[in-house]
Amino acid sequence: MRTKVGEIVELRYNKSEERIEFYYKDGFLVLLNQRKILKDML
Repeated sequence: MRTKVGEIVELRYNKSEERIEFYYKDGFLVLLNQRKILKDML
């Protein structure tokens, strides 16, 4: 999956903390609040 920041190599859902974790090729990591972001994305 390509984004403006780079190519996402792994996407994980952290259930205990309710967040989505994006792992990029360059090691960049973004943690998003799952509920808010999913509402914005859908």
